[in-house]
Amino acid sequence: MQPKLKIKVASLAREKEQFKIFLDTGFAKFIHQMYPELKGVKGKDLEAVVRRLHFERSNKVKARVKQVKQEWAQKGPKFMETISKMMGTEWFEREISCHVSVAEMNPRFLEYVEFMMFYDYPMEKTMEGIYHELTHFIYFKKFGELFPKVEKKRYNVPYPEWLLSEIIAPIMLADPRLKDFVKIKPTEYKAFVNIKVGNVKIMDYFSRMYTDYMRKGKTFDDFLKDAYKVIQKDYDRYFLRI
Repeated sequence: MQPKLKIKVASLAREKEQFKIFLDTGFAKFIHQMYPELKGVKGKDLEAVVRRLHFERSNKVKARVKQVKQEWAQKGPKFMETISKMMGTEWFEREISCHVSVAEMNPRFLEYVEFMMFYDYPMEKTMEGIYHELTHFIYFKKFGELFPKVEKKRYNVPYPEWLLSEIIAPIMLADPRLKDFVKIKPTEYKAFVNIKVGNVKIMDYFSRMYTDYMRKGKTFDDFLKDAYKVIQKDYDRYFLRI
């Protein structure tokens, strides 16, 4: 059984909250590139600008929600079945919510089983983004099964469990078994180019490791257990380079 994916327009309150949070992080420079009017804006002025953006683009956001629902109906259930088999675990039953938004941060909230998705990507990138976030949800279900003693707070920044999830998601989406769903190169964190395991870029290191394990007929469990050992070693050095 699969959970239902509910695709809907992000509320104004949610968008205000997320802009406020991310404008205080390293993502601010990317937000300012898209919305220069948000630079240096705070408090009530920030809320006023976000309100304007929300309502000015409301018709486009609603249209995108409709388009994404149609695309999801055609391919979504099969994707969920395939990724479940790849990870060797069943989906949970709780409904997942996708909030389509004018905000381009695309955060996921494991505790609420929700994520946000920017409204104005090309459709192939939108769907890749949705598949990416869904991969996180089932990935952490599998991670919890293998490592039940790890606290769930460690599934988020700044812990190695978070970093590993962001490395593995695009690697899995590049798996040939998902070629009918992911039509573009899976998105990776740009900051990851600065991180190396030994002399190998971190994405290349784990991508080769994953490919090698799959080629040898090993399970995803085997890969995740060994990958987790690698990421925990010298993690502070990795994280400081993000």
